[in-house]
Amino acid sequence: MKFRGTEYKLGRLEYDRGCGERPDGTTGSVLHLHIPSGTPLSPDSCDESFDLARAFFERHFPDEPVSHFTCHSWLLDPRLTEYLPERSNIVRFLRRFTLKPPTSGAADLADGDLLEYLFSRPSRQEPVTESRLADLPQETSPQRAYVAHLRSGRNWLARTGWIPYRTAR
Repeated sequence: MKFRGTEYKLGRLEYDRGCGERPDGTTGSVLHLHIPSGTPLSPDSCDESFDLARAFFERHFPDEPVSHFTCHSWLLDPRLTEYLPERSNIVRFLRRFTLKPPTSGAADLADGDLLEYLFSRPSRQEPVTESRLADLPQETSPQRAYVAHLRSGRNWLARTGWIPYRTAR
């Protein structure tokens, strides 16, 4: 997408325009939010990014009235709060969102996404085995959470959430 110029990095976060589902079930203009790795996801950096996004998209796409920022990510799995402190950047980020109810299908399973994001290991479709878990470093809180959660017999999910466009702060 970046080659075509449809994804915009504005501060800490990246965005692309689209028509998508809103919390009330209707569809309309939304900004899809993406979280690149590399720097902390601090509340201030997110606030700055939301401000930059509003200024940029209102200036360059005034005919597309955006109602919400939307995101689909493992970072929105509320079970992260079982493992991470309330003051962690990840928990503060996910608390910004109103979450869509989870689906019951395998489409939202995110074990492989976390494996790739947290450990830079290739994502695989098959379940992560105990022997694979034993080989993973556990240097950070999210890494320890990943391993503990899978060892408890549960999976991580990617969830969809929204933040109202005007009150994203």
